[in-house]
Amino acid sequence: MSAPKTNTMPTFQLQEGQVAILMKSTRVFGQVISLNPQSKTPTKKVARIGDTNKSTSFQPTEHTMQMELYVPGSFTEVADLLGFTIPGSTWAGTEQISLNATISTYTLLIKVYDANTGTNSDILQGTWTIAGFKPSSLNVTLSAEDATKATLQGEPSSIYYTPAAIAV
Repeated sequence: MSAPKTNTMPTFQLQEGQVAILMKSTRVFGQVISLNPQSKTPTKKVARIGDTNKSTSFQPTEHTMQMELYVPGSFTEVADLLGFTIPGSTWAGTEQISLNATISTYTLLIKVYDANTGTNSDILQGTWTIAGFKPSSLNVTLSAEDATKATLQGEPSSIYYTPAAIAV
């Protein structure tokens, strides 16, 4: 009887998380819970009359972006993402911040850093660019047991990733 074969597994590496930093122009958003950029190319099955074979037709790529963030008491981060002009020092107390379909689109950057180093010099892995973004939905969750959260979603004109100049 021959000896049983043994398979050696490669050394397990713990992949700690990455740090994602959301930016709009030069503003860094510090209360981000999650970011979810999505791109999808819809397909359609097409057949000629009388032909049983179908081919796949690719439609233009569609993009969505969803972000969830904690709402600090001043509401400034959510207001900025909704296109509201942030005052220099204090709110007047008469502002009405809401989802506004007439704001101009803007670009968001998500800078992704490797958080494995355990130092203050984490290495930039790459940058997601969310171009032509405008919020199309706002969902605010108020809870007595948790911090207030806001979820914004929109359909940007493009989403792409630019890797940093690092070894592959």
